[in-house]
Amino acid sequence: VWYMDGATRTGTVYLDPVVDLNWTVVGTGDFNADSQIDILWRNTSSGQNVVWFMYRTTLIGTEYLFSVQ
Repeated sequence: VWYMDGATRTGTVYLDPVVDLNWTVVGTGDFNADSQIDILWRNTSSGQNVVWFMYRTTLIGTEYLFSVQ
């Protein structure tokens, strides 16, 4: 995770890696309206999607989304 101030990186924190390399980050946003940036992952093999709900750099929950075929 890069902490940013505009276009300037102000810090870096590493998250635990995913085991299955078919998962890639496809987006970020505040998906649960808690003023924190969450991470949207997509499995490029299965088409499955999951949101990681974050508090700063701590994973506080997940939610799997319906896949679009």
